[in-house]
Amino acid sequence: MAKLTTNQQLYRKQINRIRRILSNLRSEGYDISGLATQYTSALPKRVTKKTLSDLQDITPKKLRKEVANKFVGLRPKKGTPLSASYQTYTETPKIKHTGESMLDYQSAQHFEEFMATPTLQPLAPFMEPPIEPETVSEQPTPVEYTDPTSEFYFDPNEQYEQEIEEELPFYDVNKGEAYEYQADGTVEVHPLYIEENDYNDTVTYIDGETGDILDVQPRTISTTPDLSEMAIEELRMIANGFSDTFSRNFNEAIDKMIQQKGIQSVAEAFIQSLDNHPNMLERLSNVKEKYHAVRELFGEMIEKLDMDIKVRDLMRNEITRDSMADMEDYL
Repeated sequence: MAKLTTNQQLYRKQINRIRRILSNLRSEGYDISGLATQYTSALPKRVTKKTLSDLQDITPKKLRKEVANKFVGLRPKKGTPLSASYQTYTETPKIKHTGESMLDYQSAQHFEEFMATPTLQPLAPFMEPPIEPETVSEQPTPVEYTDPTSEFYFDPNEQYEQEIEEELPFYDVNKGEAYEYQADGTVEVHPLYIEENDYNDTVTYIDGETGDILDVQPRTISTTPDLSEMAIEELRMIANGFSDTFSRNFNEAIDKMIQQKGIQSVAEAFIQSLDNHPNMLERLSNVKEKYHAVRELFGEMIEKLDMDIKVRDLMRNEITRDSMADMEDYL
């Protein structure tokens, strides 16, 4: 598979962002099939700066305005492609905090019933006639729990185990993964997309492969936003700027660091290492310098995090000094 250019990677990133917004609109009952067909992940023959600029200008508000007159009050089942016709939509979206369906809420019949004058029921008598006390019957024979043939029999020596259904996770935010469980017991790992919705102030977690909405949570507003995700994304972009072999080693080192120390600690080590070397970003943009710069960057992060020998082995020089003469063969 040919390596994507920088513009192609940025194009894919913008398209995935737009499709996540469309998936969210579809879950609210809008027909987005036309826009989904327009914004596909298929790469055009040429990705220009003008194309990227146009995609960046597309905001959730603009997309919502485009589908404002395409409300159908239905949504498809999970796993339905975004480009599927709205005629395949069968499920009715729910209104938040009410439990009513969108169609019921907007139907004329519901409105007429709400506005209709209520029918008054005749009042019950103020007092019912007294009820004569019934004759107390004999005490019932107690159920025999010691008879093994009885359906009420209980053996105190028998051990009962309560079945607890294991709650399987559908996604992992720290790893950026979504999980699809198959009937044969296997699990498919997909990329996880996170979409913040300014319209209803929620965060939506989406399966990047199927487009399924896995969870919707209220957005927590913090006065000190966590920049860990942004830092890790920037670190991976640096790692992906090399050949397949080097990129794979760098990304594997990132994964091991996150697995052992946590995403926040890795992000802090990355930011501190950049602060210690003000010219690091400039060196990373230089073809002849960036290989040495990235090894220096990762080496310092590994020292700060006190990683084990397995991670350090990934950073060992795998090529000789002589073969480094022409760096373009490795970039």
